[in-house]
Amino acid sequence: MDWVIRDACDASSSGSAIPSLIQDLRPLRSPAYSSDPQLTAPPAENTAAHVSERYHAAPRAWHKWGGALLVVAGYFATAWIFDARLATQRLVADLELSWGFGTINVAAMSVGLFLLLKDVRPGEGRFTGVITDISRLSYGIYLIHIMLLNFFHGWLDPLIVSAGIKIPVLALCTFVSSYAVVKLISLLPGSKYVVG
Repeated sequence: MDWVIRDACDASSSGSAIPSLIQDLRPLRSPAYSSDPQLTAPPAENTAAHVSERYHAAPRAWHKWGGALLVVAGYFATAWIFDARLATQRLVADLELSWGFGTINVAAMSVGLFLLLKDVRPGEGRFTGVITDISRLSYGIYLIHIMLLNFFHGWLDPLIVSAGIKIPVLALCTFVSSYAVVKLISLLPGSKYVVG
């Protein structure tokens, strides 16, 4: 900031037309700024990280119930759209439009899940250790989930008729088994090269 003010003042003394806003910047100089123009940085309370933590990442009372509401509403919207299209669509690709990444219902579920999990801190709460472990193994879970999803789909498809029940059961079975398999693999030596 010092170099901006210094260069602007030098330019104004040389006869250039500089707006009066530059004169308003003079009070912004403070001892918190370095005297070296190459190392100037704003005070910590003005950084984007501080603003984000103070106003956006701070825990709010409505985050838990608002997040849960968004997840439930997004899920029911997805199930309803899927069920409504089931009788009219012949291609699976057309059915998948209800849970595409660019849809508002999937965005609602994503934001809701983020709001539910954003305040989880290591060492706090009952499920913190499990959530921390899942986040550590998430890349391996992502890599293996499609194989297990195909297995469970082939096994559960003839047993469960309703899509509203089948999809959550498939998701739960796939997630739990993916986590269990990756957790077992992570106990082997050199597993970080296999599951990330």
